[in-house]
Amino acid sequence: MVKSNTSERLKNIDSLVANALVHVGATFAELVRAALVAKGKVATGALMESISVSPPMVRDGKVVVLVGSDLSYAERVHQGTPPGQPAPDIGAIMKWMAAKGINPMGEPERVAGMISRAIARRGIPGVPYMSETFKESKDALQEQLRRELAEVARKI
Repeated sequence: MVKSNTSERLKNIDSLVANALVHVGATFAELVRAALVAKGKVATGALMESISVSPPMVRDGKVVVLVGSDLSYAERVHQGTPPGQPAPDIGAIMKWMAAKGINPMGEPERVAGMISRAIARRGIPGVPYMSETFKESKDALQEQLRRELAEVARKI
């Protein structure tokens, strides 16, 4: 009987700690979304809306949650692209143009192609929205996690 009760308590602790991590991850995700808006990096809203929190997982012996985007261009926005990289997809450039209100009189594909080739030739600077947001909010996120884990300790 004691073993069963201990097993259930451990499962409850695991669940409470996982919830604490997800809450802190959700806070960070909201801060990242706000940073994208503040940095003017919201055209269609797809990148901002794609910022999500993973379920808790074990990595290198630590329980973690991941915050990020699964969009193919998210890393390029964050890190930028050096000159000489392959040209971005013209369809994606056309969506960006439409979202930005760029309406090249009857020749959107030609203009999108020119923009795409210019990006490939010159590269684009990165906007490190994730790393900068983490640096700015690390202390507050750690404090939130401390509070959440203290609450877990009170519940057990």
